[in-house]
Amino acid sequence: GFPTHLDRPLGGVVVVAENTWAAMEGRKALVVTWSNGINGDYDSRSYNNDMLKRARTKGKVRRENGQVDKGLAGAKKIIEVDYVVPLLSHTPMETPCALAHVHDNVCEVWAPVQDPQGVRKSLATALGMDLSAVTVNVTLLGGAFGRKSKPDFVVEAALVSKTMGTPIKILWTREDDIQHDFYHFPAAQHMKVGIDGNNKVTAWLHRSVFPPIDGTSNATAKEASGAELSMGMIDLPFAIENVCCETQEANAKTRIGWLRSVANIHHAYAVGCTLDEVAEARGVDAIQNTLDLLGGDRNIDFNSLTSEFWNYSEKLEDYPWSTARFRKVIETAKEKSNWGKSLPKGSGQGFAAHRSFLTYVACVVEVTIDANNKIRIPKVDYVVDCGVPVNPERIKAQFEGGAAFAASLALKSEITVNKGAVQQSNFHNYQVGRMSDSPYETAVHIIESNEKPTGVGEPPIPPFIPALCNAIYAATGKRIRRLPVKLA
Repeated sequence: GFPTHLDRPLGGVVVVAENTWAAMEGRKALVVTWSNGINGDYDSRSYNNDMLKRARTKGKVRRENGQVDKGLAGAKKIIEVDYVVPLLSHTPMETPCALAHVHDNVCEVWAPVQDPQGVRKSLATALGMDLSAVTVNVTLLGGAFGRKSKPDFVVEAALVSKTMGTPIKILWTREDDIQHDFYHFPAAQHMKVGIDGNNKVTAWLHRSVFPPIDGTSNATAKEASGAELSMGMIDLPFAIENVCCETQEANAKTRIGWLRSVANIHHAYAVGCTLDEVAEARGVDAIQNTLDLLGGDRNIDFNSLTSEFWNYSEKLEDYPWSTARFRKVIETAKEKSNWGKSLPKGSGQGFAAHRSFLTYVACVVEVTIDANNKIRIPKVDYVVDCGVPVNPERIKAQFEGGAAFAASLALKSEITVNKGAVQQSNFHNYQVGRMSDSPYETAVHIIESNEKPTGVGEPPIPPFIPALCNAIYAATGKRIRRLPVKLA
């Protein structure tokens, strides 16, 4: 059935054998006729195009300050652009796997999971056991990026073990993993920005359409939550008089779930690239443009601007939204990256900045593009304010890995669906970034701070993608408004 929920196995046919090879050979020998199910007519390209069409029309207002229509009507220049992001797969290097032993009214599992407490509760519910009867042993993760925060594959192993009366090791193939993931949702966005006769940005309209993660568990969930919109949309920090953020309904057609940095991915992409276009229209340097829009140093009370603001489950008084800290990472990035340096033809720098998971990040990406449109990333400069830097080496490692992950999402990755079935099945047709696609050098500059420590695992992703796309524009004159990047 659909929705599937986050903690239940998909269902299907299980082949049990004494070793992996025998199980896979048994699986090959099966002749199965599958029903296409309730979403058998799902075509991702037409779905995305429909989202984009609706993003261009008035939607439900989620934040409104001033009168955006009036601001746009009085503008001398208008920037109007669209952005589309496809379904994305986590594709961790180690596919979902688990060992379960259900016996004598107890359950013990060994699995690479991100949320062992949640897995334990899901197992107890699925098996009808007390929580005290369930033990979860956490192994090394083997990559995850949010995929292994869902316990479905562990519950699957436990149910098979209970049925068979023996310990069971379950192993997903790469094809299983890519074709039955909890995908990052697709999104379509429409941006419209007004600039008045004094070269001041006076109106900002942002429309975002995507199926909410809640749609995986709840058939009535069709609108993005305030939490999802607080990841780069309704938390816009700029001192613009007229701001309006709107959404439209969208039904989930596949399992969707958290992927590293979640809705920040597509919101930061649209906002960061639009800012670059605004800077060009104003005839202002891209970094200076962002600083101009930021206004004076202050803590922003987003609760007074929208009733739906979410601060990553923390109180604003404990973790305020500080434009001073945001300004500092931006100014430091300008300095550390040697912003505006002379580059040869076919090369360019791009900039973007974003706050996510309570951490402030500015990013400058340098690209070089050859005659065959091969994109090379010689250097990335990150500036990070994550409060007290408890473990600087771990922070650097997260941002180095995050840059490679973000480059892969931007340059390679796309899941497409036809007649309800995912078209990609392995790395030959679901591309992930190779070493040559990753940044050759990633410099991570950490701001010394006495503020409370904040997240570093997910903040590398959001500003990288728009900074990369802005760098590509600087090198080629081509705007990237649909991911993955295609130059030819």
